[in-house]
Amino acid sequence: AAAAAAEVAVLIRYRRRIPAGHVLPPAGILLVAGLAALAGRTDSPLCDPRSLLQGHAAWHLLTAAALVQWDRLRRARRLAARQVGP
Repeated sequence: AAAAAAEVAVLIRYRRRIPAGHVLPPAGILLVAGLAALAGRTDSPLCDPRSLLQGHAAWHLLTAAALVQWDRLRRARRLAARQVGP
């Protein structure tokens, strides 16, 4: 959440326009991660320590996947900016 907040702060400060294709994939993954966290709350069926399907574990994996996707898109955006330079 802190990384996302920092990115939003930078975007607001420099007033950059980011294509929706760069924002939607990580945001979608984070939405699914949030749903997994809700589904894995204490006393829910996905909060059984003996089960292979656990909401909290899914939240960790999906949040990590969203951060990786965000970083890949951020790096691609920086690389493209360097290639367009003066």
